[in-house]
Order: sequence, then C-alpha cells, then structure tokens
Amino acid sequence: MYDEQGKVYTGYAPGLKVYAQASTMERAKRVLARVTTLFTAAAQRNPALFDSLAETQLHSDGEGKSPLKRRRPTLSPRSSG
Repeated sequence: MYDEQGKVYTGYAPGLKVYAQASTMERAKRVLARVTTLFTAAAQRNPALFDSLAETQLHSDGEGKSPLKRRRPTLSPRSSG
C-alpha cells in the first residue's frame, strides 16, 4: 500500500501486527520479510513473546504443530570459588 502522506510504501503482516516501510514496493516487501524473520527469531528466545503467538496463525500449522521451536536456556555450571 502506498502512503501518500509519508510518500512511502507500507507492508503489513497482520498475524504479527508488524509494519515495514520503504521507498519502493519491492523494498517494502523485502523489509517486511526481514522484519517477520527477526520477529519470529525473537519469539523463539522470549517465552512471553512466543506465548503471545498462540493466538495467531503462525503458532500452528493446522495440525497442532508449531513451526517455531522454543529455545531452552543453556545452563552452565557455576564455579565455586
């Protein structure tokens, strides 16, 4: 969509509720793709953000399987000194 006031193309990912803007339509598509990739990567590392995706289409593939995999924190032994 072209925003006359801002003179930019705006892309929107409704499942994530994120926007991206750029000077051309093609660039706006690339920026939006990158934003969605970064968002889902952040969701994998952040339990609260991951859980918020439960209400979106991105959380389930229709068969009850999530395309996102939650990363478990790696615990390292503390040195006692």
